[in-house]
Amino acid sequence: MPRTPRLIKHARGRVLIVLGAGLAIAGTGAAAVTAGLSGSTAAATSSLSHQARHVTGPASTAAGNFTGHAANTTGRPLTEQARAAHRHTVPAAKHTTAPARHPATAARHATAARQNPAPARKPAPARKPAPARHTSPARHTSPARHTSPAHHTTAAAGRGPAPKASRHPAQRNQAQHNQAQHKALTWTAISRIVANHTSPRPGNGPLPAADRLMPVGTSGPQTQLPINAARWHNATVIVRQTLAKKMGMRAAVIAVATSMQESGLINVNYGTSDSLGLFQQRPSMGWGSPQQVMRPAYAADAFLNALRGYQARQPGWATQPLWQIAQGVQGSAFPYAYAKWEAQAAQLVTAIVRHLY
Repeated sequence: MPRTPRLIKHARGRVLIVLGAGLAIAGTGAAAVTAGLSGSTAAATSSLSHQARHVTGPASTAAGNFTGHAANTTGRPLTEQARAAHRHTVPAAKHTTAPARHPATAARHATAARQNPAPARKPAPARKPAPARHTSPARHTSPARHTSPAHHTTAAAGRGPAPKASRHPAQRNQAQHNQAQHKALTWTAISRIVANHTSPRPGNGPLPAADRLMPVGTSGPQTQLPINAARWHNATVIVRQTLAKKMGMRAAVIAVATSMQESGLINVNYGTSDSLGLFQQRPSMGWGSPQQVMRPAYAADAFLNALRGYQARQPGWATQPLWQIAQGVQGSAFPYAYAKWEAQAAQLVTAIVRHLY
């Protein structure tokens, strides 16, 4: 065993060596820590500057911070990790509406979508067609009973008479055409048509007095009679009879005015003595039986026959006043009373002739 002072000196040397090594090791660790901190700060600053130049928006800043922390924990150079973060970061030009999701978040959503797929929507059930209605056999008509498109009959028994068949489309079109053509005719044209059906015919020259409504004008003041359905019907019967006998417009005005004075265009069954009907004709004077003179068509025809006899005796009858011609047929106690109906009688004849043509 060495001496004590020598042992102490030897121990001191060992301690100094150990202490020196420890201090060296400690110094190295401090220097490494200091260098690490300086490198981390420089790398973080460089990463943030690089990301600021290439990436904009909150998501890019967050990605840069996350990369900086990863460099501190793994010990890799911050510049390499900043470059890696830049490669995995979507450029700002591709961000349009919403910031890009983090890759880990997008991966979680994709995994959840694969594990829990959305249930398929069931197709709507098809609707069943409505059942056809079954009508009674009695309502079906037999094809053999259809004689023409305009006349259809029913096969059901006990349903009463068949409805009135409408006119064929061709007939309706022809009727509408005729009606439109007649409406387009002027009164001059209608007067010429009527005159060509009178006897004698006037030819192509001016219309004679017998084919005009009022060739000499009215005589005295005029009055009006309210025209209802019955009066219109009776006046139409008189005008039809006059045109059928080819006696002309003036004869129609004289006949209507005479009936307006005698009965007010009403087919009355009473009058002075045995006078009856539209013209107050007396059966006792040879105008016909009471039943006959009560028929408007017969009464009008009887008056026109008497008027034709007057015309034969008076060649210039058409230029005479209306009251004079009516009085020559009727023999009334008030001969001038016929004159006051001439204007309205001419209006009625005009309206009825337009309706007929």
